[in-house]
Amino acid sequence: MLKYAVVMVIVLTLASGVAKAGGNECGDGGNSVEVGIKSALGQIKIENLTYNKNLEMYELSLTDSPKPVFVTKDYKYVILGDVIEVATRKNLAESKPVKSATPVSLDFSKLALENALKISEGSKKMAVFLDVDCPWSRKMYQELKKLSGTQIEIFLYPLPELHPKAREKSIAVWCAQNRTSALTQIMEGSGNDLDKKECPNPVEDNMLFAFRHGIKATPTIILEDGRLISGYLSAEQLSSYLNAK
Repeated sequence: MLKYAVVMVIVLTLASGVAKAGGNECGDGGNSVEVGIKSALGQIKIENLTYNKNLEMYELSLTDSPKPVFVTKDYKYVILGDVIEVATRKNLAESKPVKSATPVSLDFSKLALENALKISEGSKKMAVFLDVDCPWSRKMYQELKKLSGTQIEIFLYPLPELHPKAREKSIAVWCAQNRTSALTQIMEGSGNDLDKKECPNPVEDNMLFAFRHGIKATPTIILEDGRLISGYLSAEQLSSYLNAK
């Protein structure tokens, strides 16, 4: 059934850009989604960014555009024009999304832990954003397993510009019968043949959360007191942060 009609639309084919990693993290100083869009559209000023699950496209509010712009997930196409929902006759490109400010600090209690994989339990808490194909993420995953007495929540955060298959692998991990086992296989390099499953998953939500909160690389650690640390840390270094008063 036709759900959406695209009216007076300009569809542009975009060239894809590739970001390069360095140091002890994967990333180039920009958020994965933001970098992908800006590498395709140029250095535009993005006021707000959401993921439209119905259209399966990113919806951007730009500083110099009165209407939102829609970009496909692979950053290859951008739609400029009216998008009409047939059932309601509502123009999805009519109203401009409200600008949301990036918070200065990150409140751990506001993390959507239902979108994370809990790999251990404990009285102390830590959340980690990992790209399953990032070498530094894989290296730190082994260090995370050495920690004791710590609740560790893993947010799957692919960087498609650096690792084109990371999104697909992240979804496969989330859709696996045993998510923790599947994640361990991937992070140890033995899970490349995981079944490519599709199911409702939080991968896009995690990417947008990262954009809104300035998480621009992997691994990124969020401690219970709100401290945010970007880059690889050993188990000993992680313990020092966890035990710091």
